[in-house]
Amino acid sequence: MRDTERIPLDALGEIANLKRDLIDLRGTTLHRIHNISGFWKDWSTTLTNLTLGNGTEVARYTQIGKLVIAYWSFDMGSTSSVGTSPLVSLPVPQSSEYFGASSIVGDALFNDSGVRYRGFVSLADDEFRIKALNASGTYLAEVNVTSTIPFTWTEFNLITMTAIYEAA
Repeated sequence: MRDTERIPLDALGEIANLKRDLIDLRGTTLHRIHNISGFWKDWSTTLTNLTLGNGTEVARYTQIGKLVIAYWSFDMGSTSSVGTSPLVSLPVPQSSEYFGASSIVGDALFNDSGVRYRGFVSLADDEFRIKALNASGTYLAEVNVTSTIPFTWTEFNLITMTAIYEAA
C-alpha cells in the first residue's frame, strides 16, 4: 500500500463502525450515520431537472482511496419541483471504467407521506441518474422519474439516495 492510500489510525474506529452500519445500503441507512464527525464532507451539487426552491438538500460524501460513498437527500418545499430524468452532479469524478447509465451504483428511495417507493442510481457522465422501479408487469422495470412518477410530487415529499463508486 502506498503512503497516499493509508488510512489515519484515528479513523479506523469510525471505519469499523461504518462497515458494520453499511451492511445494508438501502433506504436511509446512511442517513443514520452521515453525521460521523470529520468523516463526511459536504458537496455543492448541480441539479438537472430538479428545482430546490425552498426545499432542503443534504449532499455528503466520503472518499477512502478511490472508493467514494455518497448520500444525498432532497426534501421538497412548496416551491420545489421534480422534472423528467433528474440528475445530481457527483462529488468526485467517476472512473473511466463505468459505461454510462448501465452502471448501477446505488439505491434511491422516494417517500410520499410515509409511503415508500424504491428506485436505483446509475452513473451518467459524472452525474447520478435517479430512476424509479415499475412493478406493473411480470418483472420490475426501470422508468424515468417525472413530475408524476412514482407519484405526483408535493411539499414534504422526499428523495434519498446512497451510492458507492470508484473515483477517477
